[in-house]
Amino acid sequence: MKTQRKKKAFTLTELLVVVIVIGVLSAVVLPKFSKVIETRKTTEAEELMAAVRTEQEKRCALDKDYIADLSQLSDIIPSTNTKNFVYSTNESGTGIEAQSKGKYGYTLKMPSYKDGRLCCENEEECLKLNKDYPLCSDLIARADYQSGAECAGDNRPTVVQCVGPSTQTCGCLGKGTQSRVCNTTTGQWGAWGACSAPLFCSCPEDGKPASTQTCNGCGTQTRTVACNTANGEWQPSAWGTCSKTVEECTETEDDCCADGLSSSEFTACILEQYGADSTEYICASGKNLGYIKEIGSIAGASACASKLVGFGSSFLRAANNTCSPTDTYCQQLRSENISWISSGFKKYACTGEKPNISSAPTVDPEPEPGPARFACCRVELAPIITFNNHSGWAYSDCLNAAGNEMAQCPAQVVPGVKMNGSHGGLSCTYKYSCPHEGYQVGSHPYPGFVQTLRCVSYGETCTADEVVWL
Repeated sequence: MKTQRKKKAFTLTELLVVVIVIGVLSAVVLPKFSKVIETRKTTEAEELMAAVRTEQEKRCALDKDYIADLSQLSDIIPSTNTKNFVYSTNESGTGIEAQSKGKYGYTLKMPSYKDGRLCCENEEECLKLNKDYPLCSDLIARADYQSGAECAGDNRPTVVQCVGPSTQTCGCLGKGTQSRVCNTTTGQWGAWGACSAPLFCSCPEDGKPASTQTCNGCGTQTRTVACNTANGEWQPSAWGTCSKTVEECTETEDDCCADGLSSSEFTACILEQYGADSTEYICASGKNLGYIKEIGSIAGASACASKLVGFGSSFLRAANNTCSPTDTYCQQLRSENISWISSGFKKYACTGEKPNISSAPTVDPEPEPGPARFACCRVELAPIITFNNHSGWAYSDCLNAAGNEMAQCPAQVVPGVKMNGSHGGLSCTYKYSCPHEGYQVGSHPYPGFVQTLRCVSYGETCTADEVVWL
């Protein structure tokens, strides 16, 4: 009986040894092989750069400048962006460079067409190739190196210096600075930048001089007090004429403002002394002067104010307590004159004291010239009011909601336009159609309605030509 012979095979150890040997050989051989391939690529760069050099030197021999734009040499170098390199002229305009697009990342340089030799920028780049390129710094330093600058021309932009300082003082009392940048191509300065300090000085409120005072014992005189934003100091004007003469203050007969007079006696005295149309009587009695669409009924302190400062002013709204939430100037006037308003508005009739009408706050101008901007609101449709009723009351209610002719919106006030921020309380009738008693369509009552407009503030600012003016 024959015995079976066992077949021989590689052991695991033997296989591992073979794999390790192959890995070591790959690690040693492959980099050198890749380096050889990369070196062969440089032949392309050397030939193209040499061809460009030949053409440039021909130009120099004819007393012409080197060409700075390689696209003008398309018959010699069809593309400055090839598979292996990106070509460009150097900054001095005397030579050409080739930037490698491979993983090795090196740049071959011909610093001078006149000299014609190639070099590497640093030793690390030179070691990536099997070529004996010199360092560019060593090449340029050699005694036999020729720069070729005489044919380079002026390929660099002309630098034009601006005349004048680049910084200046600015702001309150010149405590800030601002700078500007020179455009060296045109020699023109750019716009001044923002100031490092506030543009205008503010005056301290606690040091503001009085704008009214008593005079001659019973009269008052006023003056304007303005803030000088150049130095932050209050500048009061001269006191005005006293509202009462010495004789008027010392007169005892018919003293309408004497203690002990009742309210009716007081107003009757003022009426007799000054007349029904006088400012004194209006201010003493609070006589109703009528109705203003934007403000409402003009009576009491507002009636007195209307005689002193005129209709339609912010102070009328302040006296009538109808300031818009966004009208800070109106609110300021009311705060400054609350004692005058709440004193029964008799101060002018008895003392000649007028309300303090401070100047409206100014808006700081923008650093750059431009149209002034101010708060504005957008005109929108308010919720529609409907009147679906057979009764004649629906017609009356509809007419009341629509308002009289003063409540109708002006023609230029339509949805989408913008208005001055002081119109933030606008409410006017845009269009309406009221049901007549007994009129109906089929079995349904006539669908009457009133559509109003309102001006809503979204914190926007507008210029004068962006808003509708009334």
